[in-house]
Amino acid sequence: MPDILSEHPVSLDSYQAFVLEERAAEAIIDGDRWNEDRADLINKEAKEFMGQHGPGGVLLVPQIYSDKLSGFTQEYPDITNDMADELSDLLWYSFDVAVHNNIDPGAASAHAIEAHTGESQEAPTSFESMQQQIMERADAIKFNVASDSPYEISVVDSPLQAFAIAHLNLMTALQTNTDSPVTEINAEGSKDVPLDVAIGEYINILAYIAKDRLNWDVKEIARYSAFKLRQRKKYGKQIGNLFSEFTTQVIGTDSEGSSDQKIDSQTEAS
Repeated sequence: MPDILSEHPVSLDSYQAFVLEERAAEAIIDGDRWNEDRADLINKEAKEFMGQHGPGGVLLVPQIYSDKLSGFTQEYPDITNDMADELSDLLWYSFDVAVHNNIDPGAASAHAIEAHTGESQEAPTSFESMQQQIMERADAIKFNVASDSPYEISVVDSPLQAFAIAHLNLMTALQTNTDSPVTEINAEGSKDVPLDVAIGEYINILAYIAKDRLNWDVKEIARYSAFKLRQRKKYGKQIGNLFSEFTTQVIGTDSEGSSDQKIDSQTEAS
């Protein structure tokens, strides 16, 4: 199978294979509480995504803070890269959960969009096609703010609220691992979201945030996570200019890569 750092387009199968290799290399044990334990790890990464590098949530509430974003990014010049670094961990864990539970991430992504929009979707096979589907339908991916409320928000209106709801749905699904069907996520009343839909909507919202709020294609977030783990194996966990190295060593030598995504950031390989 082609190496994920040089593959075009970046296939979801290749990234799944990479995750499987990492699981084998680290001898990850699939115990009885595996999903619950992974929920704890994803919770930790989500907290780091939102707060470890300054109040990053500001970037995810554009309709409220649009007039303050310029000053904010000057005060925290590395915030988008720092959040992208944490988002790459969340993406890896999302695929890790999918692999463990025999869920196809492309099919889960399409199923989640279908659950929200009622429109049948073809399962994407690459990060590029997945991102295109999500960006084209982002306005229609809506959540009730509460089970008894008719008020809905979309991932476009409030990426922060959408991320929070999708995160809670995934945490609940991991703890219950329900496979009962959900015909309408937005129906009034409390509903358990099946694990495949929860994973799909989580991946979809991560992809939307990466592109719309952090200015990174999700394929590069995926490749960066692979690059980061390989660097960690070589040099250990340390402070380093990993995004600069990634853009120079991977994107900079990549004739089909996103050459505009060349950003310096002092970030920890966390």
